[in-house]
Amino acid sequence: MTPDPKTCVVIGTGGSGKSYLLGWIAAHLNRDFRVIVSTHPDESYVKFHGFNDRTTDFRRVGSGSAGVSAGFLADAKKRRRTLWLSIGTLTGDEVAAFMGSLARAVLEIGNLGVFVDEAHQFCASDVYAKDFERMIRAGRQQGVDVFLGTHGIKDIDHRYRKTIQQLVVFRLTEGLDLGVLQNEYRISKPIVDTIADLSPRYHVFLNRRYPSRDVVPQTI
Repeated sequence: MTPDPKTCVVIGTGGSGKSYLLGWIAAHLNRDFRVIVSTHPDESYVKFHGFNDRTTDFRRVGSGSAGVSAGFLADAKKRRRTLWLSIGTLTGDEVAAFMGSLARAVLEIGNLGVFVDEAHQFCASDVYAKDFERMIRAGRQQGVDVFLGTHGIKDIDHRYRKTIQQLVVFRLTEGLDLGVLQNEYRISKPIVDTIADLSPRYHVFLNRRYPSRDVVPQTI
């Protein structure tokens, strides 16, 4: 991955390889530090994605958490290459507050990657956080990459979607998801048909700036 900051959504249903690909990108991102937000409460999931215990700080974030501060991130960055935050037990309001605090801290620190797996739980309309949108929008100037992994693009709040340029899409057949690709991202009908007919584990790369560019299915 190049050091030029990116915003991207990786889209795929359960078992498609979405989470594996997201983890692979995180492991190979050309940044000194990355933050991974996930639902998985078990530290063994870190090893599944190939992250080294000695370079990964795994933290479970429970109800009542004070959120993430810039000082906490700066300290984590000095000690490890990866901070893995498991927030699967947080409620809706707690999720919004946590994501907002994370975004503010990330923008203050800069030069890092943020990865949110199962983003349909953390970036949906009912847990929208304005500061997280600001992080996606302004992160480029701060050297911040943002990657979201989700079952469907429709589940990501439209205010986040407007700021995201790149998509990695596994097979999708849900009409609402395909509609977002056509209506918001202006992806041509032939390409949408290709996405609906992708073989298991295959994906395509899409860019909002080039909605009609031919795609070549690739596998992980």
